[in-house]
Amino acid sequence: GANEKRQTNRMGTAVALRVLKCGLFGNISLGLSGSIKNLSSPCLDDAGRELLSSLSDKRGLMNSITSAVVSDRGISDAAILDVLQLLRLLSSDERTTEIFASLPNKMAEKFLMTLLLWESGCTLTAASICGLKDTEKYQGFYSCVSRAL
Repeated sequence: GANEKRQTNRMGTAVALRVLKCGLFGNISLGLSGSIKNLSSPCLDDAGRELLSSLSDKRGLMNSITSAVVSDRGISDAAILDVLQLLRLLSSDERTTEIFASLPNKMAEKFLMTLLLWESGCTLTAASICGLKDTEKYQGFYSCVSRAL
């Protein structure tokens, strides 16, 4: 019934996110352990750089992947980590951080609230996400999150 359909949609979302991530990053960083090291974004491969440069609607992609997290409280930890990696990649410059902060229907705020209330089964917690702000690697993403708040 409804629960089975929800589970099928959840699995489809997780697969779509992983395919997108693999398309951008290649076959690296595919771990599913949910540890903090899996949040660090690897370098794009050549195909990933070409794919990213051909992206014409960053706002639409950001809205789609954040709404996948917001609309499904049961989304897997691995899928949430994939979304965080993709958002970090998409939020690499000042203009796109502003795009994230201005997503329609307060999606950025809803996404951040979902992350803050996330009951993860993995070692990544709200405290470790907040701790990322102190690392140079995550300054761009943290700046994006700060603007949305």
